[in-house]
Amino acid sequence: MAGHLLSHFKLASIAQICRDSDIHNANGELVAYAGRAIDEVEPKYKFPVGFRKSLELCNLDRVTGELSVVLVEGFFDCIRVTQTGFPCGALMGCATSRTQEEVIARQFAHAVVMLDGGIAGQETAYEIAERLRRIIFQVDVVNLNVGTQPDHLREEELRDMLRGTVTIQKRSLFAWTEVPEMAPLLFIVCLLDGWHFRIFPDT
Repeated sequence: MAGHLLSHFKLASIAQICRDSDIHNANGELVAYAGRAIDEVEPKYKFPVGFRKSLELCNLDRVTGELSVVLVEGFFDCIRVTQTGFPCGALMGCATSRTQEEVIARQFAHAVVMLDGGIAGQETAYEIAERLRRIIFQVDVVNLNVGTQPDHLREEELRDMLRGTVTIQKRSLFAWTEVPEMAPLLFIVCLLDGWHFRIFPDT
């Protein structure tokens, strides 16, 4: 069985994000791993039996503590966005479950939805954004050209797209409180006071 799987799948090279294809929850606990097909076979990704990807957000443990997160579809998209300098989480698909949306709302005050380019992707992105806006203070959508994925873009292109969209500050500057529930209040205070922060360096 193992040999059969290895003939069709190899561990996805996503060590920078999901630690050698391991998927962790917000507490850093290992909940699953992912294997990627070597060739163009289906399914493209393989997960352990019983794992429900709709309950998790890949890379969540590494972006917990940020006020903002970029939401993408796949592991390699997440790697690319993170390499560019932006906190990012992978939905492991092109849709969000209610559980994922609740996790996102609990962890972040601002979300940027950036799905793969195309009419279907854009429509789905706006549907996700509409639901998130009911529970998150700020939600933006970044549209990509048809056939384009985040991991296809150069770092300069990604940086230009996201720099003008993500403008709030990291929660780390508000280290005086260890109460996560205070993050939304702090976010409102910043807006009312007219503060304008950049979350990422101009590099």
